[in-house]
Amino acid sequence: MRKILVVDDEYLIVYSLSATFQDGETEVITASDGEAALKAINESSFDLCFLDIHLPDINGLDIMRKLRDISPRTKIVIMTGSEITETMMASIQE
Repeated sequence: MRKILVVDDEYLIVYSLSATFQDGETEVITASDGEAALKAINESSFDLCFLDIHLPDINGLDIMRKLRDISPRTKIVIMTGSEITETMMASIQE
């Protein structure tokens, strides 16, 4: 079974992605903040992660680094509704 982690503080984004990918062969786990995302990452491995950069408690880039350390094969899709600075882009590309 494939596992997808959706991390976003916007309910409609989480709901939409979950509804799109949830099926008999895919399990979707959701987190609305960084703390919940880190807990999920520590408890399970994921094939794919949709990750918002701007979360209320932890920077999404810090979560991305942690996920890379724990599960380097996980594909990560970075999401944001705001502008990405050059510094942020450099961190993402790193």
